[in-house]
Amino acid sequence: MKRLANDVIIFIKTRLKTITLELAVVAFFSDWAIISLINMYSTYHESRLKFITLNYLKKMNETDIFIKLIVVYILILLIFIISRSVRLRKCVLFISVFSYGLYSSTFTDSIYYCIGFMVIMTMVVIYCYTEKDVLGKSESEKLSDKMIPEKIPEIITNIPARMTLKSSQKITILIVALLGIWFVIYTGGMTTLRYLEYATPSMDFGIFSQMFHYMVKNFQQLTTCERDVLMSHFGVHISPVYYLLLPFYAIYQSPITLQICQAVVIALGLIPLYLLGRRFRLSNLEIVGSSICYAFYPALSMGCFYDLHENAFLPLFLLLLLYFIECDKLPGIIITTILVFSVKEDAPVYVAFIALYVIIDKKKYLKGAVLLIASILYFMFATFLVNKLGEGESVYLFSNVIYDDSNSLICIIKTVFFNPGYALQQLFLQDNLLFIFKVLAPLCFLPLIVKKWSQLILIGPFLLINLLSDYAYFHDISYQYLFGNIGILFYLMVSNIDNLKHSFRVKVVPLMAIFSVMMFVTLMHGKMYYWEDYQSSYDRNRWETMNEALDKIPKDASVTATTFLVPKLSDRDEIYDMTYTDEVTDYVALDLRIATTDYDINQYLKSDEYETVAYTQAIIGVFKRINNGN
Repeated sequence: MKRLANDVIIFIKTRLKTITLELAVVAFFSDWAIISLINMYSTYHESRLKFITLNYLKKMNETDIFIKLIVVYILILLIFIISRSVRLRKCVLFISVFSYGLYSSTFTDSIYYCIGFMVIMTMVVIYCYTEKDVLGKSESEKLSDKMIPEKIPEIITNIPARMTLKSSQKITILIVALLGIWFVIYTGGMTTLRYLEYATPSMDFGIFSQMFHYMVKNFQQLTTCERDVLMSHFGVHISPVYYLLLPFYAIYQSPITLQICQAVVIALGLIPLYLLGRRFRLSNLEIVGSSICYAFYPALSMGCFYDLHENAFLPLFLLLLLYFIECDKLPGIIITTILVFSVKEDAPVYVAFIALYVIIDKKKYLKGAVLLIASILYFMFATFLVNKLGEGESVYLFSNVIYDDSNSLICIIKTVFFNPGYALQQLFLQDNLLFIFKVLAPLCFLPLIVKKWSQLILIGPFLLINLLSDYAYFHDISYQYLFGNIGILFYLMVSNIDNLKHSFRVKVVPLMAIFSVMMFVTLMHGKMYYWEDYQSSYDRNRWETMNEALDKIPKDASVTATTFLVPKLSDRDEIYDMTYTDEVTDYVALDLRIATTDYDINQYLKSDEYETVAYTQAIIGVFKRINNGN
């Protein structure tokens, strides 16, 4: 017994001698993050106080916290001493700090807080991720340019280090598929709840819901609520791409189908991204990191919340086009170019810049010239068609760079050419700089870290479409106008990873995934209130009341409705948004949840012209016109 005690004492003394300053510091920061996370969780669930308020500190028991810090610190230190594993030490630090960062981000939507924690995570990753940790001592020496099964760090996963190429690729494909499913479930699910909770307006959801009603009926893209008159959507945007969704909508004719389909279309962009990763000889870990970055890229999800747009096809189509260009597969290039053109009348702009890239960077002069000419010709045709059928091209969105009355794209080009200083000033306004950070930070600015200057040609559409105009929505990641450039930026990101030194790659790829997830949580956690509201019995009762009231309107009746009721009533030939119409219709439907000065409910309740079909105070009112000539 005495000998056993002596052995234990000797063992403890020996282990205590292994304590270094580095080990003690790592244990402290791990401990600090863990206790702070626990305290944040308990304080919020006990008193509903968030860490962003000073009252949060008043609820703390300082003595209790110090005791927890000391106890947990000793436990962590003992684990580190006994295991003597550097990798375990780094793993504990990474997980504890990252977990605290993610959880704390759910209590604030401040991008600046996110930036601060991104800096902290950068330092953690620099410490935790080294080429030696990722590849092992001998493997870092033997790394080749071929696609080999690298040793995946234990910080990320417990998959065995030395897997066969075949099995590692299968797991990579499985992870990519799961990320796509995640995107569809979250984005498609939340936007579906947004519709069910009467939170989708006529602009830009009701118009497309009614358009699909007409597409099923007569194969035409007609609407009445887009411009307050029965007209073809081609008079606003040339978007035949919507016909690709028509078979799915025909099976289940509901606006819900459109929300799910949009999420699926964006998630499918993971397929060409994976193929490009293989083409550029990225490791399985790097492909997974790039896919995480795509699935959690904030702008992709945020753009789906306002609401349905043809631009959602652009990431998939442009990534496919760039993949076929890399593979030099002419049939694929032709098909994907046509698909890009089908999205919108301004989509050829992306192809034109890609064509210049093919000419200058790839030295494929004939293919590039044909692409460029095709882009110019289709752009001219599409804009002519919009001018003929409707209100014309949206050049007015670039009014800040149009100096004459021509209202033409030529004037924009002249402004940039003859006054580059003014154009530069418009590009880098204060709001634009924050927008640039939100766009490029999740990609660790890799699209700009180019090996050849010719790659910068592909930045052109981003500068032209998203930064040059002073139209606020163009440089806001909450809207769809970034979708096309997202595809191009991800292509640049993947291609530039291949040009980096491996000692840098092993740090930057995890950082991309981390930054995307952190920005996603910071900017998107607020969307979870759709799920919270859906679980509320009070809110569900309100929506059921609204559903019952609107169901009393016959399908063949014309209706004027407030904006958030239009999508629900869009499966009919005539539906108008009250904000924009002077039409006299059979029924009027009013959303009474929000006070407004647009109308006086008493004018309908006390009117001799309207009969009350359904009315619930502060919820909904439906009225039928009596003197309608029938």
